[in-house]
Amino acid sequence: MNVEIALEKIEPQAAEAYVDSIDAQAEHAKLAQGLEDAFEAMLAHEDEDERVLYMNSAENALTARDGLASVRAAATLIASAPALVAKMDAKLAAIDAGLAQNARLLVALNALRRREASALDAPERAASWWYSARSNCDFLASLYQETESAARVTQKHNAAHLATCADCQRDVESASLAYTPKHIPASSLWRREQGHATSAELAFMDSHAAHCKDCKRAVDALAVREED
Repeated sequence: MNVEIALEKIEPQAAEAYVDSIDAQAEHAKLAQGLEDAFEAMLAHEDEDERVLYMNSAENALTARDGLASVRAAATLIASAPALVAKMDAKLAAIDAGLAQNARLLVALNALRRREASALDAPERAASWWYSARSNCDFLASLYQETESAARVTQKHNAAHLATCADCQRDVESASLAYTPKHIPASSLWRREQGHATSAELAFMDSHAAHCKDCKRAVDALAVREED
């Protein structure tokens, strides 16, 4: 391939100098900010301008990380590749440190992430956590976003996902989901209907429904369905 021929002509010293120039600490900070911006984009679903701003910033961060993966792939085709690849791997490990486990923050970009991941070969797709990890967990958005009508219980495909996704189940249980919704999330309604809601969730729903007409209708609707 022409690309491989071109890479083979790159001087090892030049390639090593480029890898040495990568500031892992700075790249880690950029990527971490990208995850935070993706999360902010999810919370800003009612402010389109703000949402687009955060989405663009997060997309740029993921594109930059994917570009570094391309550098790593190119390094395997350059003379003295083993040493260069080892050095690049160390850089990437420092860049990714602690971030993959927070991939749930990226769910606002899931459509883009699935599209990008689908263009990769299976091994690369699995390794490219910034595109693949939690990319099917669209359900997570309902944990943070207000619903326009709390009477609408989680859509069937989201309910099915929660029933089979251990990661999402842990997120629902986790107290680290610190965002407190202004209305009862569809996920909590679904868990209540299925008998999986925690005592804390039930207390919040009953307390909130006492002064929110929309949410009271949703809770009452579940009670009627249970009686039937």
